Amino acid sequence: MAKLLDLPEELLSFISEEVDTESLIPLAVSCKIFNRLAGSRYLRLIDYNRRFLHVSNSGPYRLPNQLSFSVLCNVARILGSLSDVLQISVVFLARSASESLQQLKSVVFFLRRIQHDIPSIQFTFDQSRDGTLCPLSSFNAAFENLMRQVHRTRCKSLDIRGSLPLTEGPLNYHLPPNDCVSQLLISDSFLLSQSCRDWFIKFLNSSSAISSVIAQYTDDWAQILPKIQMSSLQRLSFFGPTPGAQGSDIEVVADFSHRHPSLHSVCWGTHWTTLPRRRRRSHPPLSHIVTLKGTVSQLRHFLAFPHVLRNLQQIEVDYERPFGLLPTDSTSANPAQNIKVWDLFALLRDRPTLQKLTFPIIIPEFLINVFSGRRTPLRTKLPQISTLAFSEFQCLSEIEIVEFVRWGQKVFPNARLLDVSFVQWSDAQKSSFAQTVAAEWSSINLLKIDFRLKNVEAWIED
Repeated sequence: MAKLLDLPEELLSFISEEVDTESLIPLAVSCKIFNRLAGSRYLRLIDYNRRFLHVSNSGPYRLPNQLSFSVLCNVARILGSLSDVLQISVVFLARSASESLQQLKSVVFFLRRIQHDIPSIQFTFDQSRDGTLCPLSSFNAAFENLMRQVHRTRCKSLDIRGSLPLTEGPLNYHLPPNDCVSQLLISDSFLLSQSCRDWFIKFLNSSSAISSVIAQYTDDWAQILPKIQMSSLQRLSFFGPTPGAQGSDIEVVADFSHRHPSLHSVCWGTHWTTLPRRRRRSHPPLSHIVTLKGTVSQLRHFLAFPHVLRNLQQIEVDYERPFGLLPTDSTSANPAQNIKVWDLFALLRDRPTLQKLTFPIIIPEFLINVFSGRRTPLRTKLPQISTLAFSEFQCLSEIEIVEFVRWGQKVFPNARLLDVSFVQWSDAQKSSFAQTVAAEWSSINLLKIDFRLKNVEAWIED
């Protein structure tokens, strides 16, 4: 080897280019110069993305530039190959418990080679295909090593999702206090299971930097939230739900919000439900929350208390379409519930700090009342709103759009910006809509259509 290295680098480079693919990594690990030359060729052959790594063996998660676990280990042996990595996404897709553990070890080996901070890491676990349970004791050690490496890379955004069947027993090991992860995303994760829940709660309670938690709703959160205290938490958002979720009392998440005064933005999702039998006579003020997303029923439940949510600045109304119903199906709305939207608007009128309202136009009772020809109740007017966002405009006809604009001018007389999205309009339709707004809703001077913001006049001229 010594005599070989005495050759000119041009000749060594030629050797690296001519050697067969299977021999590149053995050649690369033989010495530094071949690590650079043969390693560079190997990275070219696999079309290596130096910034964004997607790791999985195969399956439905196949992505461009995806690396298998064996290729990942090869890449980790090439000096300098990991110096520019910013984002890591790993799918643990295994046919057996032993394969899952081996994949965990491969990722640990890879992470140990990284010597700089990684902004974003995502782990997706898929159930073992042969149905065998992964021994908790073995997984405990492997997962501990994995999380220690995540901590060492000072990851800011951590996303853990998917399930992994484990044998009975608690996941139990101690990590250093988490002072790095600031955003945590949990989607249908095995960490919410009975075996891992206590560890997960300890992890959250030891996290001094987490400012945002985004979670897919499961009924497990009703047992987890009362045990969590995170002084740094600013944003909490639920989406989902997972299959089979039944729903939980929304007062659980309200109590959690009350215990976290730094929390200013909350999205309830659709499966935290109001229970009339447990309605409180009084309620914590939740004055620290300024941005809120919830269903009409959820929002009415809390806004009915005059002292609650007095500092709201932004509200987004959430809607879950009933299965099998079309958005324009006027029979889908319960006549007894048609008044709910107007009750909500009446309650919002008593929140003078409110500046922005986001609303899905497909809510059946909303459509029925706006286009029924009924007179708009005076109590539904919201003069404090300056920014409006409406979605699902594709369900409206041209005549209904004109009626909607006239209705909007009555209810939001001081609005300055109108945002409509998911319209799929032609340029001519966009110009026509802008002309209608200019003619019927004079307070609007900025119009955003499908995420493009321009003056109303500019839309007309297009």
